[in-house]
Amino acid sequence: MHLLELSLLFLPLVYVCPAAGDTSPTWQTVQCSQSPITDAAAPAASRWVAADVDNAWNAAVAAWQNYTAASGASRLNLPEFISNYFNGPEGWNCQDEGNIPCSGTVQCDETKYPAGFLILNSFSSIHQIHQHYYQALQGAATSMLANLGTFTNTFAPQLPQSDDSITRDILDVFSTIVGVGSALAWNARIFADDNYRGFAKDAFNGQVSFAVAIAKDNLPAAEAALGMQNTMSTALGSLFESWQGTESSYLQQIFSGANSTVIGDLWSLMQDGMISTVPVGIDLSSMTSSTQTIMYGQMIPSAWAKAPGIFFPFILKTGDSCSSAAPGDIAPWVDSDTATKARVCWQGNTFYVLSINSNPDLIIDMNAPGVGLGSPVPFVSLPGGTNDVLDGKVFGGITLEDIVSSSYQAYQLNNNQNGYQMPQNIDGQQTQGDLIFENGITIPGFFTLPICTSLYNTLMAIRKGQSKGGKYWPCE
Repeated sequence: MHLLELSLLFLPLVYVCPAAGDTSPTWQTVQCSQSPITDAAAPAASRWVAADVDNAWNAAVAAWQNYTAASGASRLNLPEFISNYFNGPEGWNCQDEGNIPCSGTVQCDETKYPAGFLILNSFSSIHQIHQHYYQALQGAATSMLANLGTFTNTFAPQLPQSDDSITRDILDVFSTIVGVGSALAWNARIFADDNYRGFAKDAFNGQVSFAVAIAKDNLPAAEAALGMQNTMSTALGSLFESWQGTESSYLQQIFSGANSTVIGDLWSLMQDGMISTVPVGIDLSSMTSSTQTIMYGQMIPSAWAKAPGIFFPFILKTGDSCSSAAPGDIAPWVDSDTATKARVCWQGNTFYVLSINSNPDLIIDMNAPGVGLGSPVPFVSLPGGTNDVLDGKVFGGITLEDIVSSSYQAYQLNNNQNGYQMPQNIDGQQTQGDLIFENGITIPGFFTLPICTSLYNTLMAIRKGQSKGGKYWPCE
């Protein structure tokens, strides 16, 4: 049974009958006092039906499509026009992320018709999500810029601050970053009532895809902005400004009323009052933290690639169970401190996040393995790539488990091969979840460190040398 039908079974609606001979549509005759229109505790769909919002919206859109500004008058944008149509407040410019009226809510008696009250507050809910995310991006930028020196010293020692290559690398995945961020902004608060989750997933997935498309449209401007920067800090600042620009562009487009498609996208978020189920108390601090998680998640692997030292990040799946004594078969090839700090137990299996020792004296002798025999060990830790640094408390809360989870799922989805390319609609944990980018940075392919599944083959690849390998060395 449809969710709306269920809600109507449990909450009878009380209609006020129009006067005899009154042919006005219901939305023009219903009063704010009619239950449950102003009852915030009532199911949103029931309030929507009581106010006859569907028919009111159709009438307002028809008027908008026939709208021509009077001579000498400024043309109203869609939210301003809709507010005026229902005799609501002026200045309802929801296209502007800084607009004050659209950042608040209206009471039912502030519009001529109750349907206008519900529609305008739906506009406000959409606006607030993107307004708060715009502010969260500013907060994340401020925090990360202040921490940039610590970041580079941790993950890319000796990299000069004049090197902006880490930030430039992010342009390659800019639309993915925006998509994951949009998913966290929408999906993390996609209804206080889980009953609405399945009912609205298509609408919200559409909005995340919409955000990805806008990010791609904004990419040339982001590239141009970074092209004028010559330090890591200024480049990072420009990248965040470009990200903020996608939030502004989203509001400008979704509230443009430019054509029936855009109007339909807007309606898909509002229908049956679903947007009003978004929790009102948006946690700006949490959104800021999530934004940093996304950005650090892309910057850390890039830092390893750009660091002045020679690093070859990869993940070794040893075949040892989590219950096995550490470090198991890898013991002769890594020192005990690295084995402890680089070890990850995920889904019952043991993984190590490692790099290859670049010492020219490294020798792989399968007949005489062993730490402490005078020759360098082949496996070493990555700078900052240890459990004591990535402990879930700093650098956006990133952990080695996040890196392993995302990278190994990508490997599995690619028929147990490296080289996975992430589509835009992937769910987390391979098949769990029905919302785009639902699991944030642990979605398959957000991290793409090469996966090695054979200790012996990995050692043989190292023995042959990197020059004989390729993009995924030593995991080929």
